[in-house]
Amino acid sequence: MQAKDIAIIGISGQFPHAPTVEALLDNLRAGKNAVTAPSESRIKATTLPLSPYLPFGHLENIEGFDFAFFGIAQKEAEAMDPHQRLLLQVAYQTIESAGYAPSHFNNSNTAVFVSSSAQVYGALTATENTALGQAGHLSSNTASRISRALNLTGNSFVVDTACSSGLMAVHLACRELLLGEADTALVGSANLKLMPLQAGQEDYLGEMSPDGQTRPYDANANGAGRGEMVGCVLLKPLDKALEDNDTVYAVIKGSAANQDAARSGNQKAPSANAQSQVIQKAWKNAGVDPNTLGYIEGHGTATQLGDPTEVRALEMAFAPHTQRHGFVALSSIKSQMGHAGPASGMAGLFRAVLSLHSQTL
Repeated sequence: MQAKDIAIIGISGQFPHAPTVEALLDNLRAGKNAVTAPSESRIKATTLPLSPYLPFGHLENIEGFDFAFFGIAQKEAEAMDPHQRLLLQVAYQTIESAGYAPSHFNNSNTAVFVSSSAQVYGALTATENTALGQAGHLSSNTASRISRALNLTGNSFVVDTACSSGLMAVHLACRELLLGEADTALVGSANLKLMPLQAGQEDYLGEMSPDGQTRPYDANANGAGRGEMVGCVLLKPLDKALEDNDTVYAVIKGSAANQDAARSGNQKAPSANAQSQVIQKAWKNAGVDPNTLGYIEGHGTATQLGDPTEVRALEMAFAPHTQRHGFVALSSIKSQMGHAGPASGMAGLFRAVLSLHSQTL
């Protein structure tokens, strides 16, 4: 055990066709495709017209919220974006999944890191220009919403690095713990599509799958489909977790981050060199021999540029360590639930954690 090992002691979330983490594991084991057309009840609940929509990995119940349970006034709750409502609920459930009552963390030095997601709810309500509306619609308030509701006194941050936001939030939370700035950390991600694409609607970015299905690392890959999720993990240094007899779902042995800078063709294009370097940096920080790896949960956007670049980066990262091929499984949860945008990295982390905890590849 290294002093820098970070334990995941709590985990909770909601996923397409899976209202719990346990249901997600069941769906993954069964190979269930959770990318489907939204149900009539989902459409009615979000007051959208009942016209055909492109299939996407969607949550079924995003409108409900027990505001009284969290001591929030009804008028304030009505002004809260569903991202904030669901993340608050899941953060509470994550603490419970760790075997603690949330009151245990009252006034504790617990940090909160949340990945940013566009919150358009304000533009759809009459509260956009009110004080309550500003607090409920700004993504910058999402982390502090959790800190306030649970009275967590550690640092509280919102992270926005586009599709890497969820894992960047985890990376920064681990740094916070390693520096001793916090005793525990809650890390959350949410991505909801309040205005899903209607069937036949044009994709102006040219990166979306025309049938909503995502096919990572596949010869038939033709873009990413959309996906929703909300999830949260509770982190603690491993030595402290073992001392406290916590349940350890998985261990984060190391992480790394970098920037493409000017090494790619344009602002949106990925760089194989940059990806290769950050992969090797993560292995070094973790003290991991790449030859011992058996599985990699990849990004896997199923785009003609993204996937080949990612595979090339992995080949470059492994090259200095081994000449073997075909000994590491590579996959992405996007094939099951779609691309969850800024929460996509968190979705991949959940799949990796469930694989380890259930000892199932």
